[in-house]
Amino acid sequence: RPRELVKGDTTKAFERGASYLNSARTLPEIAEAREAALQQLRKVSQDEQADPPLRVGIIGEIYVQLEPFANFYLEETLGHMGVTVRRSIYLTSYTKHDVLSTRGDLRSQKLAEPYLPLRIGGHGQNSVGDVIRYSRLGYDGVVQLAPFSCIPEIVAKSLMPYLSREFGIPVLTMFIDEQTGRTGVQTRLEAFVDLMRQSREKRSAEIGAAV
Repeated sequence: RPRELVKGDTTKAFERGASYLNSARTLPEIAEAREAALQQLRKVSQDEQADPPLRVGIIGEIYVQLEPFANFYLEETLGHMGVTVRRSIYLTSYTKHDVLSTRGDLRSQKLAEPYLPLRIGGHGQNSVGDVIRYSRLGYDGVVQLAPFSCIPEIVAKSLMPYLSREFGIPVLTMFIDEQTGRTGVQTRLEAFVDLMRQSREKRSAEIGAAV
């Protein structure tokens, strides 16, 4: 979405691809539908000369991350603001780490251990480790999502200001409840995107001055 020439083309291509997968019933049909869906996305015209888009990691509670209606279509909104988004949880990774195994995502847990050494339920410990991971990967910011009163994410949230300073990455925490509206979410995201752009420009200026 950040590079698309016609706003909305990526979403339309994604929805067509999702419809192919939804109609597939056998493994060969799924493989064929997957390739057809990817072809739809490859056809989207992009601005190859555009500056590299901002990159944001999405962390937090699984349902609010995965369900667009619950997070007010946050990924799509950020994409139209010129931001590339990557979630910390996908259904395949959750199935691998938390359903077929009870160990969880050991990569994120190991990063979190110096700051939150215990698994506190939900994805709280993962959220702490994911902030560190996205910082090391060079992301411009992190958005933490959770439903109202989610205790594991509340515990993780208490560490976010420290982690943000320690690892030099902006963090926006959003707890979703019945009072949350799409306009309010968009306003907060716009302010956060401006903050990330300023942070990137500041880093670039510091690097230029050092050279």
